[in-house]
Amino acid sequence: MKDLLEKEDPSAVISQSALDEKDPVSMETMQLFIRYLARESCNLVLKMKATGGLFLGGGIPPKITSLLQQNVFYDNFLDCDRMQHWSKKHL
Repeated sequence: MKDLLEKEDPSAVISQSALDEKDPVSMETMQLFIRYLARESCNLVLKMKATGGLFLGGGIPPKITSLLQQNVFYDNFLDCDRMQHWSKKHL
């Protein structure tokens, strides 16, 4: 994997390794990325009171759709302390 990181885009190598479940470090890295993405998404939804939903744009989410469909994103999105009842109500 070290050779691939030097030759290709490191973020693409890490996400592909996680999708293929080849490297435990890549898998953990992507789990952390998804966790932080979910929590920041929840923060933004709460700040904007976005009752109409959430749209994840950009180039990364379409490439890691299978990882986002796992419960990691959803569980971390709802883990927003005092406003959890509001988040669940408006999903």
